[in-house]
Amino acid sequence: MEYTFDFMAGWVRLQTKAAKSTIQCIIQTYRHEKIRGFYNGMAFPLLTNGVSNCIFFGTYGTVLRLIGHSSWHEMGYHPPIHHVFFAGTVGGLMQLIVDTPTEVIKTRLQSQKYGSQYIGPLECFKSVYSNHGVRGCYKGLYIQLLRDLPASAIYMVVYDLGLRKSQTPPSVLQIMFAGGMAGLISWACILPLDVIKTRIQADNPLKPKYRGVIHCFVSTFQQHGITIFGRGFWAMAIRAFPTNAVIFLTYSWVLDFCHTLYK
Repeated sequence: MEYTFDFMAGWVRLQTKAAKSTIQCIIQTYRHEKIRGFYNGMAFPLLTNGVSNCIFFGTYGTVLRLIGHSSWHEMGYHPPIHHVFFAGTVGGLMQLIVDTPTEVIKTRLQSQKYGSQYIGPLECFKSVYSNHGVRGCYKGLYIQLLRDLPASAIYMVVYDLGLRKSQTPPSVLQIMFAGGMAGLISWACILPLDVIKTRIQADNPLKPKYRGVIHCFVSTFQQHGITIFGRGFWAMAIRAFPTNAVIFLTYSWVLDFCHTLYK
């Protein structure tokens, strides 16, 4: 969801079989591209992540308010889990408006062989749009729906459950631990779908290898076996916990600030 030091570049290369292991990927990336290679494809996500998170958390909070939980955060009250699950799902759905084009551009940039085809994200976006239109910018939308809707629901449910037995208000460590676990568990649950999503979005649009989600799954399984669907787990885990710990801490601080401001 959010990018600091970009283990995601290595993650994409692992999932597209550009490297056989996390360590090999780090060595190859540094050898050919130095530190810059770990940030390849970063500019576009950095420009869009703020918007994406605003859509997700804004939609999540709005849905909860619409179903009658307007003051749950301030009071330390937790809505029923199925309401949290539903609000997280709707938030994930709305987030795809921004996230799908971002993923398409990022995946293309990060799955390139060493030595860039595209100079940067803007050139990549222009190429995708001019050659394939809006449809090209939303390539892989179906698999992202299958991936992101349950992931978003799990994300918020795990975070909410992590705080249910905490003190009121929860401490910084409690918020960060709940947020870190939310990121780690939600990503772990949908990693196989992320492998398929990455391979579809990295596919050559002029000479595609895959006819669709099912064909990509079957072809990938036949070629690489079941282990390919767990590829990139450690790269994911290394970034998911600390990144989402910080995200939820910031989210909590912003909510507290807004509640103070509008009391």
